[in-house]
Amino acid sequence: MMNALGNSKDTKPRGHSSRAVWFLIRLIRLTVFGAVMCFAGATLPAGDAAGKAQTQESICTKTAEAAQRACRFEAEDEALIALARCYNLTDSAARAKCEQDAAAARREHLDLCDEQFGERADLCEELGEAAYDPQIDPAGFVNPLEIGKTVTPNPWYPLVPGTTRIYKGNGATVTFSITRETREILGVTCITVRDVVEKGGETIEDTKDWFAQDLSGNVWYFGEIAQNFEDGELANIDGSWTAGVDGAKPGIIMKAAPRVGDFYRQEFSLGVAEDAAEVLNLRGPASVPAASCNDCLITEDFTPIEPGAVTHKYYKPGVGPILEVKPDTGARVELVEIKTVPAALTIADLFPNFGEQGERVNLTISGSGFTPQSRVSLSGSGVRVFTQYVSGARLNASVLIAENAFTTSRDLIVSNPDGSATKANAFSIRQ
Repeated sequence: MMNALGNSKDTKPRGHSSRAVWFLIRLIRLTVFGAVMCFAGATLPAGDAAGKAQTQESICTKTAEAAQRACRFEAEDEALIALARCYNLTDSAARAKCEQDAAAARREHLDLCDEQFGERADLCEELGEAAYDPQIDPAGFVNPLEIGKTVTPNPWYPLVPGTTRIYKGNGATVTFSITRETREILGVTCITVRDVVEKGGETIEDTKDWFAQDLSGNVWYFGEIAQNFEDGELANIDGSWTAGVDGAKPGIIMKAAPRVGDFYRQEFSLGVAEDAAEVLNLRGPASVPAASCNDCLITEDFTPIEPGAVTHKYYKPGVGPILEVKPDTGARVELVEIKTVPAALTIADLFPNFGEQGERVNLTISGSGFTPQSRVSLSGSGVRVFTQYVSGARLNASVLIAENAFTTSRDLIVSNPDGSATKANAFSIRQ
């Protein structure tokens, strides 16, 4: 006879003999796995020639093959666990149904493994066979809190802190908020983006993404923590990854100068996050409630983990992503609103906090909400102040104190075009 998983099985009652067969099957599988791993180890180049040999081999295809083998082992393991649970059902009809379901799940899982391999192999043809190992130099990245101030944003993916984009589609609302929080990953200071999906008044996903823009204007994706909810309870964190952990590597979410036909990895954590994209058009039309364009960048986004799942994304210059379309169904997710919340203008401290009559004093002012248009002043007469913008959290100021300026405490004022902040009695003039 053949059991539900397609393996030979005799008709004797289950007992010590059947357990022995099961252990023998497991032993054979583990032995084969060990042989595969030993063969893989034997083919690894050693010494100084390792790098050269590595570049001459089909690394991308070998990665796809290894991932396929791992997937198939996982399918077999899950099927055996499912079958073991079936054995413990005393109702024969329920046990038979359980074994049939286990066999169907096994076949489906194995088919998925093969489809994923096909997708990965296709991607290898586009990207080439070289190992994917981007070299990250923290010195090659900008201060993310300066994007939109002293740093020009990537036009198709502007990460200006304080900006929130709201999307609607498929019965859900997606809120994409670029915060002023940062996190260091692989030595790079990344901006934190909070991505919340709500459906039927309930949060079904709450994700923190980490992005960084390099000096050339490319926007890199360094990871995410994805919280998935069911009935208001945290169900899992599937899809979470961080560059530098468990072999995960950053990818490019948007190039500085994309060209039609470009293929690139957006993330790389095997079996967890493998999104990639192709640039289809640089002057595509799109219209949604919050924006429209005739010069939208259009990409086709896909992932080998979900074979056949394709999304077309539209990016308006100066705005960012405005539309997602599923080409097979026509389902749309549209940008409906853009909000900008400037950082609160505050003065935390200044140094030094005094100066003498007839002296020039150079001040360093710390706080938040500073912009290149910020201006520093001191209350009262007998002083002149020249402002230098350093960052959103720091200003420098040069203070000229007249010889006859009154020796008293002065208020420090920082003014922006849309408001001002004052620190009372912050600076004193002495003889």
